[in-house]
Amino acid sequence: MTTTTKPQAPPDTAPPDTSNHETPLSQKAPGSPFALVALSYLALLLLAALAFATVYWLLG
Repeated sequence: MTTTTKPQAPPDTAPPDTSNHETPLSQKAPGSPFALVALSYLALLLLAALAFATVYWLLG
């Protein structure tokens, strides 16, 4: 009984992996600076605190 095996290509002649052609998202669109995000959250928190204080002062 004889078995036949498929010849395998050597590793240096294997075709390159071409399944992912997209560039990473971090290279496509730059992210926002941390300071801008942090300051916007602080500004919204300040506005909410001022609104709460105004309502408390008017009703108190």
